[in-house]
Amino acid sequence: MVPRDAVIVRADGAHVFRVGKGDLAERIAVRVGMGDSEQVEITGSLAAGDRVVVRGGERLRPGQPVKIASAPTTKSASTDPPRG
Repeated sequence: MVPRDAVIVRADGAHVFRVGKGDLAERIAVRVGMGDSEQVEITGSLAAGDRVVVRGGERLRPGQPVKIASAPTTKSASTDPPRG
């Protein structure tokens, strides 16, 4: 299962981008199965624990460097200190 946003569907089929060695994008062809509103089942050359691109994959090309963003925090905007 991967986040639904990780799957890119094109005329030539569906794929995801895995973050490979050296943090380079690897295009992996997948077959899409059952899912819900947030996640979808895929089959392909992926293994448990592989990192896949969830945002911005539509603009990636194989071999392109990928910058790993930190996970968003869960604190609400109202608890952030004022800016300015």
